[in-house]
Amino acid sequence: MATHVYRWLEKYAQEENKNINVSFSYLDARTFKIVDDKKGVITGDLRNDIKLDIQELINLHGFERKNKPSDERNLFKVAVEKFKELIEKGNLKNYFDNYKRDIFIDDKGDLLRSIEKFEKKVENKGFKAQGAFLEIIKTLPEDYKLFDECGSFKKPKNNNCLEKAIKFLDGGWLELYVYNVLKEKLKDDKITIDVNWVIKKSEWQRPHQNFELDLILIKGYQLIGISCTTSEKRRECKSKGFEIFMRTRQIGGEEARAVLITRLSETQRDELQAELEIDTGGRENILVLGCDDLEEEILVSKIKDYII
Repeated sequence: MATHVYRWLEKYAQEENKNINVSFSYLDARTFKIVDDKKGVITGDLRNDIKLDIQELINLHGFERKNKPSDERNLFKVAVEKFKELIEKGNLKNYFDNYKRDIFIDDKGDLLRSIEKFEKKVENKGFKAQGAFLEIIKTLPEDYKLFDECGSFKKPKNNNCLEKAIKFLDGGWLELYVYNVLKEKLKDDKITIDVNWVIKKSEWQRPHQNFELDLILIKGYQLIGISCTTSEKRRECKSKGFEIFMRTRQIGGEEARAVLITRLSETQRDELQAELEIDTGGRENILVLGCDDLEEEILVSKIKDYII
C-alpha cells in the first residue's frame, strides 16, 4: 500500500500544470535518522532531539501503568550490594548451590505467601540456610529474615514480609542489581531508567493480560526493555526473550530494543542469541546476556554497545 501511494503521488506531481513539489522520506529504525529519497540523510540522531519520559511513551500507545513504584530498591539495598560482591568475586554459583527453590514454592510452582506453609516446608525438608545463601539472608532487614545466624528457620514479621523476601531471593535481586549498575554507569549518557513497571490497556479486564517490564530504559524517544531471569532452562529463557521482544515493540515501535539477562552458560547464551535473531528478524532486535556477562564492567559495556 505504501509503495502504491508513493508511486501515485510521484506520478500525480509530475503531470503537466500541477506545479506540485513532492518529497519522500522515512525514519531509519537502525540509525534513528530521517532519510530523504533524493538528499539522503537529512537529520542527526533524533534521539538527541526528541525526549519522552516513560509515562509519555506508554500513553502514546494506549497503555497505562498498573502498579505503584516499589520500595524494594531501598529496602534490600544492602543485600543487592552483597549480590554484587558475589558476582565480582565469581561466587554467585555458591548462592544457587545453597538456594533450594522447592522450599519457597507451593505444589503449583508459585512462590509461597504463608509463613505457616513456609515453616512446614522448611521442617519437612530439614533445610538449613548455609554458604552464600546464608550470607545474603544476614543482609536482609530484620523483619524480612527467614533464617537466623545459624541458618535455622526464623519467623518474619508477617506474610507480606515473607512474600517480599522470597520474591527478592528468587530473582528480584537480579533486577535491582542491574538497575543499580545501569543507573550509575549510564547517567552520563542521558538515559532514563526505571524498574518494575506492570503495564496494561484500559480495556483489558483480566489480570493475566497485564505484563511486566523488569527494567525500562529510555534514550530520547527510544525504548529499551530489559527482562531478567535466574532460570538456567533454555526453554524458559527463550520464552522470556520472545515476550520482552514483543512487549517492547508493542509500546515502543520498530525502534525499540530488547535485552534478556539470564544465567545461561556462554554456549547456551550464544545459541539462544542466534535462535532469537532468526525468530525476531535481526541482531538489532534483541541482546541475550548470560552468567559470564553479569560482572559490572562487562554488563555495562555490552548494553552500551547495543543501545548507543
